[in-house]
Amino acid sequence: MSTIWPGIKLAANINQPYMGWLVGNGANIGFWRDTWATEIPLREYIEMPQSLWKRYTARLSDFINSEGWDIPTDIRILLLALGINVMEIPLQPARCR
Repeated sequence: MSTIWPGIKLAANINQPYMGWLVGNGANIGFWRDTWATEIPLREYIEMPQSLWKRYTARLSDFINSEGWDIPTDIRILLLALGINVMEIPLQPARCR
């Protein structure tokens, strides 16, 4: 084991509350498959056959417009049930598109 690894792990634990995604335009972030809102992908919270997940290819950019977040109410309610208030995740919509 590297002698610097314990220091890296300690720094990661200390900085964890301050680390997160820079959403940008969201084009490179999978809405269901990436860990942009939680420590695990959103799809891990929802039980669904793998064959159906192949159809869920939405990008975060699909839920951003020139004014900010544009998430359908049913998905926003799902996120809130998971403890995620997406409206609190900052965007710079003018730079998004």
